[in-house]
Amino acid sequence: MIIKRTKLNRPSILYIYALVLFLIRYIIIGTSTLKLEKIISYAVYGVIGMLLLLKLAYFLKKISIKTAIWILIFLAFGVAMSIQTRNPSVIFIVMFLILANDVQFTTIARYTYITIWITCVFVVLLSLLGIIENRVFYRDGIPKYALGFIYVGTVNNYYLHCVILRIFEKRSKIKWNELFIYFAIAFMINSVSHVRGDFYLTIIILLLSIIYIKWDSNFAFDLRKKIWKVVALIYMPVMCLASFYITMIFTPSNSFLWKINTFLSDRLRISNRALFKFGFSPMARQIEWIGTSALQSQGLDKSMYNYVDNGFIQVGIEYGLLFLSIIIIAYSALFYVSVKNENKFLCLWILTLGIECIIYPNLISIANNLLVIYSVSVLIGNSKTSGADIKHSKTSYIKPRHYRL
Repeated sequence: MIIKRTKLNRPSILYIYALVLFLIRYIIIGTSTLKLEKIISYAVYGVIGMLLLLKLAYFLKKISIKTAIWILIFLAFGVAMSIQTRNPSVIFIVMFLILANDVQFTTIARYTYITIWITCVFVVLLSLLGIIENRVFYRDGIPKYALGFIYVGTVNNYYLHCVILRIFEKRSKIKWNELFIYFAIAFMINSVSHVRGDFYLTIIILLLSIIYIKWDSNFAFDLRKKIWKVVALIYMPVMCLASFYITMIFTPSNSFLWKINTFLSDRLRISNRALFKFGFSPMARQIEWIGTSALQSQGLDKSMYNYVDNGFIQVGIEYGLLFLSIIIIAYSALFYVSVKNENKFLCLWILTLGIECIIYPNLISIANNLLVIYSVSVLIGNSKTSGADIKHSKTSYIKPRHYRL
């Protein structure tokens, strides 16, 4: 794999360094036994915060007073959410979203998948060597290996994200043999983890990439048709509302909904229980999520498990409906611009994300879904980041048409 060197200005370097540190910390704390000491974890947070504040200082120097006021309002909103949820990572996520203004999204994508790929390979190797625990879970008698992480599906989820980012970066220039290698790795990972959701999504995104990028086909996906503009505006809101509705009406006595729940590995029932326990709130608040790690470390009964995997519902419960609405609007804006710019792969990515967020909590997870940075950049009009939305071309990269929202 050859990575092009990209000349970055000083603010962009600060942003990339902060993002790389954030991703490495995030991945490591998700491992089974490879933990960061609290003092090291806080030190890493401190370095990330310093880098982002320096980036913010550069940013404020070259923008108008009106824009600066809006940025500071968003930052205050992020600080308030971080305090209300007692989760310091929230403010960093908000800063990453609003400070991607002068970094090409393809550059952000490149450094993200390189960081995730290297860190995950390191963790998997440590687990295979027995240095850290390789947890094994059983379902219907089939062993499912977590490959060094707390959760079985972690490696699959990171792999799907890396594949998407790599294809987005290369698009029509991606080689056939590289795509076949991605197929092979997906099957290899699935043979030990047996996680259906991300495996199916990875295979689908690879097949669709062949159809719409390598073959440049318009089959069932001609973005020049007006219907796609309508789809772009309603897709994410419909997926979100459908999640809410199905979760709220779920009852074990309904055979159809119970079959859906079984297919989703009991996610629907758990989301229903959490929704009626916590409810939705307009603003962010602290929620004590009890997942697999908490059950094992604290010796709790399995009935205490309440972690919601549905990204729409989790964000609505913990971060509030106001923040959820902003994120949904941002995704819709990105989808609409992508249709106008005839960027097929970006549209495929958003369509995949809508499905993925029903079964995984990746709506605002930077490590698992870099698209959230792109969508907010388009929403607030960050020129360089949104400028990476290049109109699809079979032979070359074409300067995009920009659409103000």
